[in-house]
Amino acid sequence: MEQVNFIRTQIDVIANKYTIRLDRPLTTSDHFQEELATLRMAGANDVVHILLNGPGGSDSVMKAFLNTMAQSEAHIITEIEGQCCSALTMIFLAGNEFRVSDDSEFMIHTASFGYGGKENNVRQYVEF
Repeated sequence: MEQVNFIRTQIDVIANKYTIRLDRPLTTSDHFQEELATLRMAGANDVVHILLNGPGGSDSVMKAFLNTMAQSEAHIITEIEGQCCSALTMIFLAGNEFRVSDDSEFMIHTASFGYGGKENNVRQYVEF
């Protein structure tokens, strides 16, 4: 009688690595729904690698990323490939692991506003 060899091990994929490129200005959150959905979808065994190379952008889009990253179960690696400025810097700092290219540029600044009106209204707004 012929001997039958049984497979005693089984392979199941339990982790995924997702790569997100943020290489354009953060304009409006509807332009980043795929990236935000990826962060929401990633599980506890997954890795999300966010590559940063851009000038920054909208405060509200940055906050959407920060909130979604804080709620994500995945291990998040943030990496500066080239330029990382303004709002992208905050996203970089929200990672679990950091990588920086040798020739990268990193910039952070205090708040900037686009407020108009009469001089006394602008002064009151800035003082607030």
